Amino acid sequence: MESAFGWLLLSVNLLAVPAFVAVVVRESPDGRATLQAALALCASGAVGVVPSVLDYAFMTSFSDANWDLPPGSGYPTVVTSALLALVLLAVTRRGSRRRSAAGAPVGAS
Repeated sequence: MESAFGWLLLSVNLLAVPAFVAVVVRESPDGRATLQAALALCASGAVGVVPSVLDYAFMTSFSDANWDLPPGSGYPTVVTSALLALVLLAVTRRGSRRRSAAGAPVGAS
């Protein structure tokens, strides 16, 4: 990686792991909150270099075109991020329904 931009993209993926560990160790969340943190960090890490390389490798397996980027590059990353967001939304909504059914205010932690 010749430029600082490449290292910044790699740092997004590398720093997600200690960020997750810091949240789990410092806050000691329950299982649902741990899952929410993991989903959010995975979705935010989708812009890093590791998912980009995996996306490129996956899309080159479908195309023999001699281009810098094979056709369809980026679609797996977008689909993965959207699926992670939907799962995060479902997990969050399920947890808020349980709290509201138990009588706790919806905004209370």
